[in-house]
Amino acid sequence: MWASRRWSKAKGDRKVASGRQARAARRLVREVEAFLTGSSQEWFFTRGRDIPGWAYINKVAHAEPTRLAQLAAWAPDESTRCRGWREAVGILARDTIRAGAGDPRAIRHIQIDRLVALELVMISRASKVAPQGLVALGQACLSDDGPWHGSA
Repeated sequence: MWASRRWSKAKGDRKVASGRQARAARRLVREVEAFLTGSSQEWFFTRGRDIPGWAYINKVAHAEPTRLAQLAAWAPDESTRCRGWREAVGILARDTIRAGAGDPRAIRHIQIDRLVALELVMISRASKVAPQGLVALGQACLSDDGPWHGSA
């Protein structure tokens, strides 16, 4: 009888562990989806977690052209008027569209070559940055001449 209880408990423990692993796997999939679709900021927000600066670059780096245009509408007339994260995202979206001269293929290259690279650097360094600092970093990345200029 003791062996039977032991077997039953071990089997129950495996079910609990399996359930935890399944939940962890689902959570990881949702987090990766959020990253790849540019919605990491929302992922952190809905979980009540601090939003890292890279999550705002994520929004611009992975946005589809129509979404990028919507984000650009948040930009103030002058970059120096950046007062918060929404405006910072708007400025970077607007500047990304300008850097690609409105060409979706060129814009996509810029997003991948420049903004995703910045995003990954910020993730790896766990960088803390204010909205104005993020704009400065993003604009520095966007101002570099890249292989997409004139080739799209």
